Amino acid sequence: MNASIANDEFTTEDQNLVSKGRQGHTPAELLAIIEALAVENRSLRDEVNQLEEFKHLAYRDTLTGLHNRRSFDERLDEEWARCGRYGRTMSLVLIDLNDFKPINDEAGHAKGDEVLRFVGHVLQETCRTCDIACRFGGDEFALLLPDTDAEGAEALMERVVARLYTEDSVLELPSNLRLAISYGVVDTLDSQSPEEMFEAADEAMYERKRLSKVA
Repeated sequence: MNASIANDEFTTEDQNLVSKGRQGHTPAELLAIIEALAVENRSLRDEVNQLEEFKHLAYRDTLTGLHNRRSFDERLDEEWARCGRYGRTMSLVLIDLNDFKPINDEAGHAKGDEVLRFVGHVLQETCRTCDIACRFGGDEFALLLPDTDAEGAEALMERVVARLYTEDSVLELPSNLRLAISYGVVDTLDSQSPEEMFEAADEAMYERKRLSKVA
């Protein structure tokens, strides 16, 4: 038997077929069957890996590596249903970068992309593994925080803001430009549907943005 063919390349069904066929095949024929099965199994594994890669690309933002809007919409519905089923609480945070356009216009789009990647990195580093960080596109981000009420979400965002504003020196922005964000928080306790939850978080975010401009 060809020693280059690993045992783990065969399923139990493959091995049973070979076992049943031993009485009716010569050793050379059995070897040919085994090699054919190995090739087929490798091909199937390649197809599965390719499908997983396509799925990853379909649900991830290519710039930041965060979940994209398509993924966010699906996960929001899933987490909402889970909260209703088990009586748990989830928070939604919508985040917008203030005055992001001047960064693109004055520092260039490459610097703008660097800022977006930096924000995405901070969100990933600060959130728990069970949290879902998303980039909608443009300069908008969102967090889905399972088993977290609005107070807990506010505490998380305080840590996010602290990191953004203390570590943004790595961006080396021109002195007349700065990174600033506005965000809105809402939890399932104050919402009747995923759509209402999203709208409430959106309103809270823009109210915070408005107040930041007045201050």
